Amino acid sequence: MNGTIELIKATEIAIQKAEPQETEGNLIRQGVRNIIQRHKHHIIHLNRMKWIKPTIQRLQDKKNFVILSADKENSTVILNKIEYEKKVMNLLETCDHVEVKQEPTTEIKKLCNL
Repeated sequence: MNGTIELIKATEIAIQKAEPQETEGNLIRQGVRNIIQRHKHHIIHLNRMKWIKPTIQRLQDKKNFVILSADKENSTVILNKIEYEKKVMNLLETCDHVEVKQEPTTEIKKLCNL
């Protein structure tokens, strides 16, 4: 936090010395603010990762949890294995499904020009 305050002070001193127009000074402040926020997010993420990985490993070792990557935002989902299996079976039994002979992703990407 102290480093952040020093960066803000140094930015303000530099802006005052350069004497930019008000909008330019505000753009510089906004840029510095964005850098600080990204850095703080990175530090929070690193601190969170220190305890998340060992916790996930312990849960994997217990074998009564299913650990999956979520669809979005680089998240991990931890579910009770029995409940997860019940939900999957329920989906398979209640929804219409079509068996495909080969994995269609490559063909779909070609059609979409991806």
